[in-house]
Amino acid sequence: MADVVFFDLDGTLVDHRSAVWETIGHIVQAAPNRAASPEELGTLWWMLEARDMREYLAGQCSFAEHHRRRLRSFLPMLGEPLP
Repeated sequence: MADVVFFDLDGTLVDHRSAVWETIGHIVQAAPNRAASPEELGTLWWMLEARDMREYLAGQCSFAEHHRRRLRSFLPMLGEPLP
């Protein structure tokens, strides 16, 4: 009998890529001061996600920090101030 069950949400049970594309698309379209086209910003998001996830998996930052790093890189491209 198993005591623990693991689920792979990213692409197996949840279509992570489509959900992110749709969400980022809405955010980018609503950003009046964006610094690039929606397509360029979508591509940037995926590049940042890959970079920050690699750093997290390499132990260079915490899980929460890898999200903060992505937002610190992405928000200025939307014309938004950093918190």
